[in-house]
Amino acid sequence: MYQKFKDIDPSKKDASLSDIKMAFNMIKSVVGIGLLSISFTLKDAGWLFLFIMLFIALITLYNALTLGKLVQKYTNEVDYIIDYPTLGKFVYGNICKNIINAFWGIEIFMISLVVVNLGITFLSEISFLKSVSYIWIEFLVSILYLLISFVRNYNSVSLISLGGIFSIMFLVIIIFIKFCMTEHLELDTKMIDFSKIPNCIGISLFSFGGHVIFPEIYDTLKKKDNIYKIIYICWGIITLFTLGFAVLGFTVFGSHTLASIASDIESGPIKDCLLISLFLNLFFSFPLTVNPLLLKLECINCIILRVFYMVILFCICHFWQSFIQMMSLTGVVLENMTSLILPPLFLLKLEPNMNLLHKILNIGIIVFGLFILIFGLVVEIKKF
Repeated sequence: MYQKFKDIDPSKKDASLSDIKMAFNMIKSVVGIGLLSISFTLKDAGWLFLFIMLFIALITLYNALTLGKLVQKYTNEVDYIIDYPTLGKFVYGNICKNIINAFWGIEIFMISLVVVNLGITFLSEISFLKSVSYIWIEFLVSILYLLISFVRNYNSVSLISLGGIFSIMFLVIIIFIKFCMTEHLELDTKMIDFSKIPNCIGISLFSFGGHVIFPEIYDTLKKKDNIYKIIYICWGIITLFTLGFAVLGFTVFGSHTLASIASDIESGPIKDCLLISLFLNLFFSFPLTVNPLLLKLECINCIILRVFYMVILFCICHFWQSFIQMMSLTGVVLENMTSLILPPLFLLKLEPNMNLLHKILNIGIIVFGLFILIFGLVVEIKKF
């Protein structure tokens, strides 16, 4: 019944990753560009937003486990690696699959847009490239991202993900050194700004969200019985790392914390090395982010499709350069749908006889997600 996807989806022969390789892909799918702005959420919403961040971490962990349960249930029913729209079809049918396909595809595109936008920004801020025309940097980034997008095997992607994890660690080391060398830290005492919470949640979903590609990542695991153990371990690492970095960055820069923490670092050789490292992190993230969508569409032509995709990203980034706007809008609407709202909707259908408390929990997550979506979208629309 699902044979029409057989030739364009990665087959189960790619579902042979060890626990550690799958963990690399999972951590890298979550930890990345969101880290650049996670300290900014504390500056924007106040210190108490840390508790909301922890709350988001717990909800997204619960939803990550839900997606793991769904993948375990349906993995043997098809001969290709399961994606988010496929889960929608199994649970609710074709109409749901088509709706999710739209959100899923747009979200992957928007994340790609943020990744390309930031890649261009980082290269353009490197001191020895500042004399290079901005449009040539845009062109260079587009070509490099196009080339890396052809890495499609999940075993290879897992090694690239490991490289991305190492490159983001350089940012953490730089900020930690900055913390140790700052003699008089001027702590921002702002506690909470309720008006900023919905959009800061949208931004923080880039640090806890990745669910849009979780089904593919889960289904590449060779031993599916280990899914829950790996999710718990990865989420513990992700949560401690993200919350710790948010506090570290905000402590160092306080009220001067900018939308991208890389912009807070003084110009010089260290910043240049950091920008190169961050660019490499985004570069290594691109295949993991974009391949689920492009592999789905490659019934057209692999090269033509990827060139066309990069041309569109290039054109949009040239005229829309505010990455924080892209990130916030994507977070409150698209990451919200795939990371907060849809997993409990799936579970309510899958387990209609769950106990009352479990049912209230899932309905509560859906209501919370809808609240963030509506209010966050209103705020973002007013900015245009």
